Amino acid sequence: AVRLRQCRLVAHRGVHVETPHPPRENSAEAFRLCVENKIWAAELDVRFTSDHEPIITHDEDGARLWQRPDLCFSKMTLKEIRAQLPEILHLQDVVDSYVLNSPHRLHLMIEIKEDLSSSPVCVEKLKQVLAPLQPSADYHLLALNPRLLEPLTFCPKASYLDVIWLDPKNVKKLRNELNHGAVAGHFLFFSQDEIRQLQDLSVKVAVGFLDSKNSLFREINRGVDFIFTNHPLRLQRIIGEALDRTT
Repeated sequence: AVRLRQCRLVAHRGVHVETPHPPRENSAEAFRLCVENKIWAAELDVRFTSDHEPIITHDEDGARLWQRPDLCFSKMTLKEIRAQLPEILHLQDVVDSYVLNSPHRLHLMIEIKEDLSSSPVCVEKLKQVLAPLQPSADYHLLALNPRLLEPLTFCPKASYLDVIWLDPKNVKKLRNELNHGAVAGHFLFFSQDEIRQLQDLSVKVAVGFLDSKNSLFREINRGVDFIFTNHPLRLQRIIGEALDRTT
């Protein structure tokens, strides 16, 4: 029961596949559903406009989600993007609506999609938006390439989460060299012994993308810290039903 209550679900790009009329990923409705259903965290993707504003989008253009391949976000100002796609969120919108002024304070797993090592203005803008929040307690910063997180020196490395996608060995090696505070990947990337060794070093371990009862309970029993999923409502319901049976 203790492990069930401590389970930390992360809705990948918000709740966007589980409702009769699914909202777009990374949208206001996707994050509102996280809050409404008290999902612990939402993963969201950040890119920057030509005027250095952090917007919430996985893709670099509007082709896949809006059938607008002509819209390349890095070459447009925030005002120009909003004129074409008013529903695109600024990171400030997410912080204000779903963390600071929310009945359920959503933890943010913020994936950085771009190399900001030569963009100090973008780093400063990110710092300003996240200033009211506490790293690790309110948010983590994620990247598929651990080195993308290194310019973000305004927050401690304990809040950096390195995401393993294609190259587990190299990402694990980089995490160790850079001393980042968390690592995430497919459950097959982590043995039970490795999870314990990482956690003994105060490194958080996340797995994804789970969608079944068996996989959920397996990872809860293995003691992972965070569970990324495209089906947070289903897994939340399974946890609730299991807790009901223990009372």
